[in-house]
Amino acid sequence: MKEERNLILLFCNQYDSVIHEVRSWVQHFGKECVFLKANRDFVQIEEINLNNDINEIRLSVRDRSFTINEINSIWYRGGLIEVKDYYYEPSSILKRVDFKDHLNYYLTAHSQSKLAILQYAFKNIKTLGENAVGGFNKVTAMINAKKAGLSIPDTIVTGQRKRLQAFSKLKSVIIKNLDVVFDYTDEISKDWYMAYTAPLNDEQICELPDFFGLTLCEEKIEKLFEIRVFYLAGKCYAMAILSQSNTKTELDYRKYDRAKMNRVMAYNLPKDVIEKVGCFMTLCNLNTGSIDFIMNKNLEYIFLEVNPVGQFGNLSDECNYNLSREIAQYLVN
Repeated sequence: MKEERNLILLFCNQYDSVIHEVRSWVQHFGKECVFLKANRDFVQIEEINLNNDINEIRLSVRDRSFTINEINSIWYRGGLIEVKDYYYEPSSILKRVDFKDHLNYYLTAHSQSKLAILQYAFKNIKTLGENAVGGFNKVTAMINAKKAGLSIPDTIVTGQRKRLQAFSKLKSVIIKNLDVVFDYTDEISKDWYMAYTAPLNDEQICELPDFFGLTLCEEKIEKLFEIRVFYLAGKCYAMAILSQSNTKTELDYRKYDRAKMNRVMAYNLPKDVIEKVGCFMTLCNLNTGSIDFIMNKNLEYIFLEVNPVGQFGNLSDECNYNLSREIAQYLVN
């Protein structure tokens, strides 16, 4: 008897609140949602049964047991596949290789084999997002944005003061993370800290050493407003953010002014921009993500970056897009 695909696996981080809204909609549509939170929940292979009549892989997560054939879809919401005993403990080249080192290598090889089995089995299941995607290289994204016909800011990635000085002679400069954004949550106070986009003036550049860590610097573009786009399997849901009227948020709207929040509104992207966004996401091999644009004073759309697991809760609530329902429908259908 063929098993019904009623199960949705959701790989996520520990602090994401929107996943609970999606789970409620998944349950509303008659499916079951299993959370796997990063660094806490592991996938265990119970049994693999291969013969001429059947290919069956039985898994378990916590106390829930199921087969691969029961999985309807998978959403990688910032989490990743972790098997129960997957670890690696390399030996120092200065240390004598003993029995424990060999045993660790042997067990790690078995764990890697189990991980490979799961990745292969999950490959043919409908998936939203990508395994282990927590950020997306900004340089790669900009190259793909240009290929898709989108405009980008003048950008330099350098670790040399002289090159940065030459770049900054004719334009104002801002500095960004090259890749994954640094953030930190204090476990006691629960306060959250993260790195933001920041200006870089001539005096600060002069104080830099001749050589420093590779850094991404962009031309600072005078903008009318910002646009956050959530992309879901070919559809764009956009929100305009009027961040320029507040000095705290004019450079990075994520520096929220709780006393005077930016005005936001639903926004309709032009058809040609939507087509370019679709082309861009295809080039990046992404079927979901949050994309940031700015509208400059020449009324041009300037691409900034994409985050495959970017937040969309505020965009959904403020613009009445009900994205949790849209995501649940995608996963269920």
